Amino acid sequence: TPFQLSIPPSGRLSGMLEGSMDLARLTSFLALHDQMMQGTAGITLALEGTAAEPNLSGRIYATKGSYENYRTGTIIKNAEIEIEASNRDVHIKHAHGKDGETGSITAEGWMNLDPSQAFPFRMDFTVNHSKIVRLDEAIATVNGPGIFEGSLKRATLSGPFTIESAEIQIPRRLPTKLTGVDVIEIYGKESG
Repeated sequence: TPFQLSIPPSGRLSGMLEGSMDLARLTSFLALHDQMMQGTAGITLALEGTAAEPNLSGRIYATKGSYENYRTGTIIKNAEIEIEASNRDVHIKHAHGKDGETGSITAEGWMNLDPSQAFPFRMDFTVNHSKIVRLDEAIATVNGPGIFEGSLKRATLSGPFTIESAEIQIPRRLPTKLTGVDVIEIYGKESG
C-alpha cells in the first residue's frame, strides 16, 4: 500500500478542523446516488485524547440547505441544522426544514461514536403536515411525532403517524397477461 497510518492506542491525538463544506460533495462521498443535498456547512471541530479514548468537540451547522430523495420524492428546503460534538457524543441540537409547500420537519437527537457498539443513535422528530412521498404514481402527506433509533447495524422507526392525505394512481394499462409455467414435481409425494 502506498499510504499507511498507525496510531498506538495510547498515542496522543491533537488536531483542529475549521472551514466549510459543500453538501453536494458529501452526497457523493457517502455514495447516496439516489439522493441530493445542496448548501454549505460550517465546521469547527477539535480532536484531543488518545486513539483508544478520543475526545471530539466542536460544532457543525448549515443554513439554507436542501435535500431530495429521488426514490421517495421527499423534498426538504430551507433546512437548518446545528450539531455539537463532545467527547464521543454528537448531538443534533436543532434541525428544521420545509417540504417545499406548507409542511415542515423538525428533529433533535444524538449519536455515540463507539464503533464497538455500531454507533448507537436516537433521533426524535416531528413531521408537520409534510408531503413525504411525492412521486408520479403516489403522493402522501403525513403528520405526527416519530423516533428513529438503533445503530448502524439495526434501527427502528416508530411513531403515531397520521396519513392526512394520499393519492395513488392506478395505471391505465395493466401489464400484459403473464405466461403460464408448467411445474413438474420431481421429489413430490409417492403415489400408492
